[in-house]
Amino acid sequence: DLIELARNRPSLSKAKQVGPIVRASAVALLGRYGTPASRESIEQALDDPEPLVRAAAVRQMQPPEREGAPTEQLQSSLLPKLDDPIRVVRTDAARELSAIPADRFQAADWKKLQAVLAEWREGLKETSDDAGSHLALGMVDANLGKIDEARNEYRLAIKLHPTPLQAIQGRVQLGQLENAQGNNAEAEKLFRQVVEMEPKWDEGHYSLGLLLAETNGRLAEAADQLAKAVALAPRHPRMQYNLGLALEKLGRPAEAEKHLRLAAELASTSPDCLYALVTVLIERREWKDAAAVAERLEQLDPRYRGLKQRVLDLSSRPRAAGPAAP
Repeated sequence: DLIELARNRPSLSKAKQVGPIVRASAVALLGRYGTPASRESIEQALDDPEPLVRAAAVRQMQPPEREGAPTEQLQSSLLPKLDDPIRVVRTDAARELSAIPADRFQAADWKKLQAVLAEWREGLKETSDDAGSHLALGMVDANLGKIDEARNEYRLAIKLHPTPLQAIQGRVQLGQLENAQGNNAEAEKLFRQVVEMEPKWDEGHYSLGLLLAETNGRLAEAADQLAKAVALAPRHPRMQYNLGLALEKLGRPAEAEKHLRLAAELASTSPDCLYALVTVLIERREWKDAAAVAERLEQLDPRYRGLKQRVLDLSSRPRAAGPAAP
């Protein structure tokens, strides 16, 4: 239904046409799904005649999650938007592209990106008393490796904090920055402030849980925070996925399976979720289900070709002590 709403249909009579605000909202909502059909619809919206729709599409073009993942598709989609006649479209494109390392750009493209980012920064001077402007500046500075500048922007956003939400968001982004720099004690302090300020905000518990999972001997604490996040946002696939991983490492495979099954259902095209589910199904010796999920994974991602056969081979071996792994 959202894909149908997002479509540009100039052939319809004026009385039946869907307005740009509704269509842009549909594109924004499509970004939550991550399916091939939703991604295709967002890609098409990048060239929509309505600026609101193009801007919404740009904001849904997320950089690859995996470190070292290819960025060519994101660049090919967004680099042309740096020349868009509407300022918000080209500056939003620049903000998204700033997450890609500089060495992935051609010299001319990098120069153009810097020019549009300069235009964006100039525009934010008009709202320099607003915490949201400094949150945005901090995120781009962090993307560009300007760590001290990003840290200062986040701290200024926290100091301004015109609304509780921005005060919280400033601590989250600063905590993520400190975590990336290896300053985990400071990051934990910030995340704990967040969950104290807003105990019903799922992202706060999720950020704290992920941080604790990185620290030796604190996996049980991490699982507790991730479980709180999942209770608040049960339809969030990455939260279900990370809770499942934590429970599996804690030796609780039955609970892990429940959360990984839901993660795989919510993100049916995610190789990470499917592979984690295969692994825990093997550990529980649920061979039929493991083979079926492995087959889905092979069809989705060629890197896993032959996984189903390895599962079948494991199923035919005599039972040994300890879990098996593909």
